[in-house]
Amino acid sequence: MSKIEYLREQAARAERLAKTVMDALTAQRLQAFAAECRREITTQAENERPLETAYHPPAMENAGDSDAGLNGGLIASMPYAGKRI
Repeated sequence: MSKIEYLREQAARAERLAKTVMDALTAQRLQAFAAECRREITTQAENERPLETAYHPPAMENAGDSDAGLNGGLIASMPYAGKRI
């Protein structure tokens, strides 16, 4: 179970419990906890991104060059490519 799934379950459980509790203070605290879980879900979801969108190499001008290879565009785009550091 991922952290996001866990937080969703906790938020839903707190919201259900808040509806059945007779004490107003307890219900308010459960709603606040559920809201905090929802905010954390949003934060976690923003921090996670799919691998296919993590990096898009820049378009190569001479894509037809035979010596570029599969990593030619990536290596050529590095600031110190071919330079001694």
